[in-house]
Amino acid sequence: MELLLNGLSLGFLRAGVRDGLKEYQFVLSAADQQIGDNPLEFVQSIDNAYHWGVTELTVSDDPFAII
Repeated sequence: MELLLNGLSLGFLRAGVRDGLKEYQFVLSAADQQIGDNPLEFVQSIDNAYHWGVTELTVSDDPFAII
């Protein structure tokens, strides 16, 4: 899964578990953000036959938040 912010790649998430959920955390650098909207996209980068999804997404401005 590739992560894009404002159309620019921030890199790829590590592979998750088959038929299960995997927890990820990542930091969105202030330097990568712009005034106004900052679209965050998750793009499947492998075979479209695989099922995937994003659940329970939280964005926080507190770097020490435990969510």
